[in-house]
Amino acid sequence: MEKISNNTMDRLMLNQKMRNATLLAPALMLLSTMSTYAAENGNSSFPGGPSLFLIGGFPPVPGNYLQSLTAHTNSSRLNNSKGDEIKGSDFDLKVTSETLRFFTVWDSHIFGADSVASELIGTYAHVKNSMNTPYGPFSDSQEGLGDLIFGPFLFQWDLGEKKNWHAVLAADYIIPIGSYSKNRALNISNNRY
Repeated sequence: MEKISNNTMDRLMLNQKMRNATLLAPALMLLSTMSTYAAENGNSSFPGGPSLFLIGGFPPVPGNYLQSLTAHTNSSRLNNSKGDEIKGSDFDLKVTSETLRFFTVWDSHIFGADSVASELIGTYAHVKNSMNTPYGPFSDSQEGLGDLIFGPFLFQWDLGEKKNWHAVLAADYIIPIGSYSKNRALNISNNRY
């Protein structure tokens, strides 16, 4: 009987994980796109900034985790489609937000995933905007909860010799709980599922 090296065994396990992911991905994608809508003006319900970096990276230890992300943005310049500043707009935008991401890493390896998790993301924001327009001055501010994001199953496969490459498969559901009005220029919620 021939002895199999650890390196060969690792490659065999990696191949099995990739086969499992290849079979699972199309099925989950079909289920998650049963009802899909385009976002107004391309706006995302995910809070911008640091929450989008390594959002699919999970600790390898099962348990409950809370990630707090605070962001503050100031902008005093409004540009046209060519990137040139629009003079005289007296543009002023201030956004402050706090995002809480609660996630659970389960003690499970469904479909050969190295980590299986669930997450709930909520954002509270304050937005203030003022500017001069050809129709007169504009000023508005909003404060409140943004859309709630729920990810029931997030699968992560750790790849490579050092397991430092990550493939993540997830389907997130957006629940619009924040206030929204089509007549307001500023909305914290996108009002979309």
